[in-house]
Amino acid sequence: MADVLDLTSSDDEDIAQSSPRNYPSTAVSVKNESQPHPSSIPAPQFNNDEDAPKLTIVNGKGFWKSWTRSFKTTILKLLDLIDNSVDAATIQDTPGFTGRIHIYPDVYEQSTTNRKGKKYTSTIGLCIRNNSRHTIVPLAEALVVHNTTKVDAGEIGENGVGLKQACAALSDLSFVLVKNGNDANLNLGIVAKSLQREEGPYLPAFQFSNEKEEGQAPLKEQMIALFSQPKHDDVAQCIAQYGADVSGGDPSLDAGIDGLCKRFDDICHDFYGNDHVFEVILNKIRHGQEESLVKRALDAQQKITVNQLIKDLQREIPCMYLHIPDSFEFIVGKQRLMFKYWQERLVEFSTFNITVGSTIPWKQNFEV
Repeated sequence: MADVLDLTSSDDEDIAQSSPRNYPSTAVSVKNESQPHPSSIPAPQFNNDEDAPKLTIVNGKGFWKSWTRSFKTTILKLLDLIDNSVDAATIQDTPGFTGRIHIYPDVYEQSTTNRKGKKYTSTIGLCIRNNSRHTIVPLAEALVVHNTTKVDAGEIGENGVGLKQACAALSDLSFVLVKNGNDANLNLGIVAKSLQREEGPYLPAFQFSNEKEEGQAPLKEQMIALFSQPKHDDVAQCIAQYGADVSGGDPSLDAGIDGLCKRFDDICHDFYGNDHVFEVILNKIRHGQEESLVKRALDAQQKITVNQLIKDLQREIPCMYLHIPDSFEFIVGKQRLMFKYWQERLVEFSTFNITVGSTIPWKQNFEV
């Protein structure tokens, strides 16, 4: 019998022993010789099961619940994700490399317009994007529960446990996007509450290509071909829900894929040509508001939430780091952060004048 990880406790009966679910393989690579109509594109072929993420035998719903209780405040949850980005983007002794972290609202135009003909916009979450000097751990490995590629005790900042916990604590639906080396090596990971089962946690990861070469199907067509398969109905529903937020209408797989493709295009073509890029999309991020408001996706509430978090991060992040150089491009909202907070205060404390007389003993007149 397979070993079962027992996480049941008197305080948390949701985490229990169970047999594993047979999830499908989640590593896919799509390449076509031509660009036929989407309806005629064959379903992508999966690599063999040895390449697929392994399922830990624990209650997935219970695990999710435990992840949501891992942090005391929303800022601490976000800082856990930001720490990973800082570790990846602040590489020493790398001439010509400029570290970049951009934190910005996930905003989309709606189909409706105001009286002046300008389209309304909707804020649906928060995005964290960073570059990396080195290859990023593939999501098929990073999203496996209880899996790590760390070897030495001193290694920090790996996108693994902290990524999963922080995403679950901040949002019921998050997407993780990775560009590794070139446009032909794109990863999409999904961290969603709705995908968790008693049989085990399920954090799927998929591989795509966005290379513009002859015979290569466009990224959107690859996604449609994959997520239209019945075996991926649960994942398709997550993307369709994101599509409802993107379009401001009903759940739509097509609109959700459009939103993800837009973000992939951004990291492939509009992020300074960096070879290795990592991004987290936190959909309907929580920050103290009632659960009902999050589920209803009220734009006003989410816009207030995201704007407040951006202001909090603009204030808090410069206090958290001492080692970030001036050349580092750290942008939160529309503001570039400079890391002079403690240096300026050390100068304030270290600059003072003392008058020392040559004839008066130093102890005189100093008693209280």
